[in-house]
Amino acid sequence: PTPQSPPTTQTPPTERSTKSQQQQKLNSVPCSQTYMRMTSQSFPKTISLFKTSSLPYGCIVQPFALANEPSEQIPLVNLGEIGIIRCRKCRAYLNLFCTFESNGMIWKCVFCRNPNDVPLGYYSTINELGQRNDLSRHFELLYGAVEFIATSAYTVRPPQPNVFFFCIDVSYTAISKGTLELISQTILDCLDGFSGDSRTKIGILTFDSTLHFYNLNSDLSSPQMMVVGEDSKIGIPEFDFLVNLNESRKVVVSLLEKLPKMFAQTQNVQACLGAAIRSSLEIVRRVGGKLLVFSSVIPYRGIGSLKVREDPVAYGTDAEIDKLKPQSNFYSEIGEIASENQVSIDLFLPSSKYSDIATLGSLTKLTGGQIFYYPEYNKSRDSVKFLKDLQRALLRPLGLEAVVRIRCSSGVKVQSYYGHFTLRHNDLMVVPIIDPHKTFAVKLGLSKDIGNSTFVYLQTALLYTTSTSERRIRCLTIAVPTTDSLSDITNSVDVSALVNLLGKMAIEKLITTNYSVVREAIYSACVQILKASNSNSHLSPPEALKSLPLYTHALMNSPLFRASKDISSDARCYYFDLFRTMSVVQSEHFIYPRLYSLHDMPQESGCWNQDRSRFLLPALHRLSVQYIDRTKGVFLLDDGQNLILWISRMTDPEFLAQLFGLYSLENADLYSLRIKDDGNEFSVASRVKNVIEFLRSSKPLYQKLYIFKEGVPASDLIFFSKFVEDGKFSFGLFLTKLQNELKNK
Repeated sequence: PTPQSPPTTQTPPTERSTKSQQQQKLNSVPCSQTYMRMTSQSFPKTISLFKTSSLPYGCIVQPFALANEPSEQIPLVNLGEIGIIRCRKCRAYLNLFCTFESNGMIWKCVFCRNPNDVPLGYYSTINELGQRNDLSRHFELLYGAVEFIATSAYTVRPPQPNVFFFCIDVSYTAISKGTLELISQTILDCLDGFSGDSRTKIGILTFDSTLHFYNLNSDLSSPQMMVVGEDSKIGIPEFDFLVNLNESRKVVVSLLEKLPKMFAQTQNVQACLGAAIRSSLEIVRRVGGKLLVFSSVIPYRGIGSLKVREDPVAYGTDAEIDKLKPQSNFYSEIGEIASENQVSIDLFLPSSKYSDIATLGSLTKLTGGQIFYYPEYNKSRDSVKFLKDLQRALLRPLGLEAVVRIRCSSGVKVQSYYGHFTLRHNDLMVVPIIDPHKTFAVKLGLSKDIGNSTFVYLQTALLYTTSTSERRIRCLTIAVPTTDSLSDITNSVDVSALVNLLGKMAIEKLITTNYSVVREAIYSACVQILKASNSNSHLSPPEALKSLPLYTHALMNSPLFRASKDISSDARCYYFDLFRTMSVVQSEHFIYPRLYSLHDMPQESGCWNQDRSRFLLPALHRLSVQYIDRTKGVFLLDDGQNLILWISRMTDPEFLAQLFGLYSLENADLYSLRIKDDGNEFSVASRVKNVIEFLRSSKPLYQKLYIFKEGVPASDLIFFSKFVEDGKFSFGLFLTKLQNELKNK
């Protein structure tokens, strides 16, 4: 790339991996990289080459992702009484790469080579190419991604209804922040949009130093509240704490409308979070479902109480490592029980002080849940993001009672799993509830040479229950060409997927080592990969690897691993939680944020092209101060989590007037400042708004817009900390060190 342009990573072409002889079929559609994305589009045939390449082979899997393009739509397959067709030896699912023999009587599994009898009701003759004569009628033989309607054999109990149980902090801290009112109103607004059918259930528990249960029986004219001590045993069967939403809607609405007033005058500063989560789980575990926990203060009392371990002096040093580990097993034990009972836990933490995410995070990691973190929560600043995030959590598509298994060809094995799940039987990822943004990663190994096999195959099977109580199996199958050539491998590397996997691996390593060891491990991985690719003695890396040094340096300088005093232990652990389930596309923005210049954007930027097939974004810039104009620039930075609009001191007053309606920001309140609405769709203000909304539309979390002006130390520190090419160990120094290592190989 030129000095002024942003870095780009090349996604290697996938034609070689999707055009095997078995797949030379009319209108066949390979599995999209949205669902499964390899770190390399070639795979070594031998253990020797596997080691020589020094590449972490792996796959990033997002099985429940929403289709980005019409070609990514997953067809539904109902085989009726025939049932799901699987290999009797390795249990892989029939797929588009399987072949048929003996005039269609036998199908051969591509994973273990085992011949299988074709069920009588599925039989078809084959043509001279070995293809079934009824091929066009079978999506499972034409598409790399299909979804089967599961038979009763895949159901061990009646399908689970959609369940939402809310465990809400009503202590003085929570009330003073205004979160209870916001939570209640958002739930009310979302009731009609809850995914599910007429069986959808709901329940609510509130807590301070005591627990407050609510009987929501449909026969009641208003909810009944029962207050118990944190250590009390409650007779759950005696009350309707979890009710059918349709039947008890009036009572539920009544409670949500009353809650803010009920606790408006509270002076209770205590919060027995551990007891509240345990009691909520006791209610929900009978059915399974989503448990949403809202907590504003660290639990000081009762079961699950935690100590404040925060030590700003230790931030970014090896002394901080112990504070990145759980201080108690209580919450991990709760997480394991929740997973066993198909309960997924989301944590909303609008906190003003230390929360101990290192400990509480076990709840989300083990149950396929998610943390929503709002450090130093301020109602006027953060309430919109809190509301939007809660809306998305309540309204997004969900897959219930989910389990995921990834199968590989003979000789290939999964060495490690990364993401939010509980691993059972060594290879089954249990995810009580899965959403479209949940991503998993696997690191692959090679247990033996794979001989003359032209391809290795990977298959992800996601068994889940839809929100309308239908059991389904989503089956994703890919073929990766094998090679005995090192250059084929290095030219097929997908740097974005590779760095995603490296980041996930490094997080787990950091918890057991320290920052310097992990940063050195990331650096060494880059060195070894480049050394292997430069085995012919020239220093220029292959085209596919040219962005690897930049993204490696950016990963080391990211909030995950940067040794910095400006990243708290809570924030660091939140980023770990976030990155563990982050897709390749999202991790690209997180590792190397996108910086757009607004002050010089062309007239067409911020608009769709004529046929609305492409949105035109402003120019991108490298993340180093040497590449931007600080004298008059206005920049928009997107790190995937937030948006920062940064305005230099010398910005043209006319541009400010077009954007904000002000010629100067000297006395402006930046917290309340808004981009003006002038009613002109082609104005600067309208086009900048369009850019912001377009960027937000592709993110799993709502992105708050921060407006910073140059010269404010705190905001300058935040903005320029995102410039990952700068710092004490700049990208220039990194590159010099790297080049010296390669010369001395």
